[in-house]
Amino acid sequence: MSNNKSVIELAKDDEGLVAKVPREHFKSMFYLFSGKPDSRVKLFNEPVEIKLRNIIDLNRDVTRKLATHHIDMSVTKATVSYSVNEFAEFGTWVEFEQHEWDIPESIDEIVVEWEFYVDIPTFNEPQRHKLMVRISSEVKPSKFMQLLTSGSSDKFEEMDSLASPIMCRVDFVNTLISKELINVVTDWQKKLSEPEILNTFLSSMRIKRHEIAVAIHHITPFMFALFWVSLVLWVDSNIYNNSIPILAVSIWIFFGIYSLSPIRKISHFLASAVYSSLEKCKVNHVVFLLTSGDEKNMCDQKNHNKKSFSKFISRTIFAAILNVSCGILASYLFVNS
Repeated sequence: MSNNKSVIELAKDDEGLVAKVPREHFKSMFYLFSGKPDSRVKLFNEPVEIKLRNIIDLNRDVTRKLATHHIDMSVTKATVSYSVNEFAEFGTWVEFEQHEWDIPESIDEIVVEWEFYVDIPTFNEPQRHKLMVRISSEVKPSKFMQLLTSGSSDKFEEMDSLASPIMCRVDFVNTLISKELINVVTDWQKKLSEPEILNTFLSSMRIKRHEIAVAIHHITPFMFALFWVSLVLWVDSNIYNNSIPILAVSIWIFFGIYSLSPIRKISHFLASAVYSSLEKCKVNHVVFLLTSGDEKNMCDQKNHNKKSFSKFISRTIFAAILNVSCGILASYLFVNS
């Protein structure tokens, strides 16, 4: 058959008639039975704030883009996971928009799926495509454990997707449509606002919490050692007239070495306290503001972060006063030695 629309062609060779399936048609048939077409995934790691208006805007943008193609049929559905280990599935977009969001539960994750069939000239039947956008406030360890215990190597590829706050995936036959939809989601993500749970200073300090803790841990013993050496020089100059006895030197060295152990413990305690106060600051890359529970959760996080920030400031100031005092005393003793 020479018709381009034919699915199966017949050819004759030395052994008789042989059925031939064009490459693109075989690919389509394979997708139909295997259920695994080509996929394109894009991950977004920037912190964002999600309101109901943002989800509606995303559906509007995707719908407008699909309207520029020959769509045979499309279905939009959404799944909302709550913090109380409950979830709600909306079979149609109208149900999602008309849902009553004034509820006490807070949202952990929203997954929106657009499943549609595209008329493609090279295929007899409309081809199935699917766009999925997953927005998650945090990754629960249970999800990682499910992947680790699944024993499937394909599942490990999903770990990066789970770790990203926003994941966009397109299952496609038409490459152009997949790229256009990825671009639509990218443009939508760029217009989202950043959450205001952490101020800029605290956010930068939290990122550098390890370096801050290490600095406090090493600076405190150093400043004490500097003070101790300066004290020895001052005693030698002002009390023993630069002729300190060997016995006194031995005693000073003994107490200096002995004091290093408690000083190191104090420096470790201060470093751990500063690190802990920054570590306890809650930072969700996605902050949902759809339900009453979301708003309450955001207020609770802001109050929690304010308390953690106050602890960080007070502990840092105490460590700074201790080290600066040692430095001033060491300078004074050294100058007057």
